[in-house]
Amino acid sequence: MTHLHFKRPPLIASVLALSGCAVLCGLGTWQMQKYIAKTGLRNSPSCIDARVQPSEVSNGYNKLLPDPCGFLQVLSGTLHAQTLIPIGPRTNKGDIGYHLYAPLKAEDGTQILVNLGWSPDKAPTLSNFAAIIEGHIITPSGPNSFTPENKPETQEWYGLSVAEISAHYGLENISDAVIFAQNINPAPQTPLVPAELSRSYLTPEMHLQYAAFWYFMALALSIIFILRFMIIRK
Repeated sequence: MTHLHFKRPPLIASVLALSGCAVLCGLGTWQMQKYIAKTGLRNSPSCIDARVQPSEVSNGYNKLLPDPCGFLQVLSGTLHAQTLIPIGPRTNKGDIGYHLYAPLKAEDGTQILVNLGWSPDKAPTLSNFAAIIEGHIITPSGPNSFTPENKPETQEWYGLSVAEISAHYGLENISDAVIFAQNINPAPQTPLVPAELSRSYLTPEMHLQYAAFWYFMALALSIIFILRFMIIRK
């Protein structure tokens, strides 16, 4: 008959394993809290009303803030697509390209940068046109310490800096936020792939996936630790 026996694990190994499980479970719980909070916000009456009755904005772009409900917002104005800012390199399904930005000007003269999407072409030919932009408004965090320095004079933009871009192109009354376009009407003649939001702007579903991952890692660590000190005797 086969018997399972466990030998006493070393104190240091036990402390490290328990600490690791505690950290992983803590990360999972943190992500679950964010999932619950964002899901509750989306299901709140104010967010439901905003989702059912989306309103088109055509003024005051320099006062825009990210939507706490995480829904798409609709802006209309003149898209100055000839003032094209390629930020990259950025990848899409393994291909190297750029995120193309252009200013959208409201009726009152205020402006906001629009992430038009991803393109393999750094400088496609686009004309200015009246457009309706549907997308997510975010406040960009700006380039990090590992991002190369931008070189505006040669159109080499490695990181998104609204202040630097607005100063170089003379964009006045511009918002600190940007909008990631999911739909552009009318659609530009140049095909553009809508850019995905950065991981800093996780949806509730993404938080749930991260929570499941961290809980799974805690379970895997526990199983490995138990198996390490398990002795099978016949």
